[in-house]
Amino acid sequence: MDAKFFDGLFEGDSPNGVKLGMGLTGGDFWPRPNGCINLYRGPRWWQVDFRTLVAVADAGARRIVARTDHAVDAASCYVVQCVDGSGRENASLQSLLHVAFDAAGNVQAAPSRGIVALRAWRAAPSSVRLLWLYRPQSTAAGERFDVYSDGATGAIDFQNPVAGVACTKAGLYSTLHAVGAPGTHRFCVRRRLPTHPPCESVFITIEVNASTPQGVSRLEVKKI
Repeated sequence: MDAKFFDGLFEGDSPNGVKLGMGLTGGDFWPRPNGCINLYRGPRWWQVDFRTLVAVADAGARRIVARTDHAVDAASCYVVQCVDGSGRENASLQSLLHVAFDAAGNVQAAPSRGIVALRAWRAAPSSVRLLWLYRPQSTAAGERFDVYSDGATGAIDFQNPVAGVACTKAGLYSTLHAVGAPGTHRFCVRRRLPTHPPCESVFITIEVNASTPQGVSRLEVKKI
């Protein structure tokens, strides 16, 4: 059983423990021999709270019902995780869903782009980690991502990618890029098919300081 499911301190009566039925075992043993399906939520895909259960359904269930509040036009990200009969949960974002409601309470259309988001942070004194989530309707043989950079010059060099990442399916993709002098570095990730021009671009700007790691300052998504 994954450590986060232990609930002996509350004898299975915590909010998570009640949803999982941990009270049957006093919070110390996994009570679902057939496994279950857990639902989690967060404002962004990289901010999903995997410590707080929104709802739980039996293994093999065709739907899971959650009663949660949503602000108008504010998007939330939901992730479904399967747990096996031993209490071991998978760690995939394949089932991530973006949900937003309009003023009438209707679900708004999901964004059509496949690259949902791009994040960047200082990974070492001289490198930046880029991480993005790809959620396409389908993938094609030979599909890949090309990564471009401006090298803190202000103009991205689209003729010479600084990295290439093979794309095989929906999921998380990442690359580590070395940076030179401190400054404002702009990156672009483009999805590309072997016989087609780039069909989607995501831009991000990160401030690289000489002494202190800095976060993302701007994100743009463009279809070209």
